[in-house]
Amino acid sequence: MHLFIFMRMYIYLCARTKWKGGRKVNKGNWRVFVCLFVFVCMCEDREGKEKEKEKEKERKGG
Repeated sequence: MHLFIFMRMYIYLCARTKWKGGRKVNKGNWRVFVCLFVFVCMCEDREGKEKEKEKEKERKGG
């Protein structure tokens, strides 16, 4: 799901930079995009670990 959203964001950012025709804007957008991507990946990892912990508790019996 997140991958689809990021693909759309990436296409949108590329379209905007080409429309403005500036390389500086492109570099700035890349930094924002990479930061957002890393942030979301970290959040997903946390959620996944929390779910795994919950499953372990259920296996042990509460």
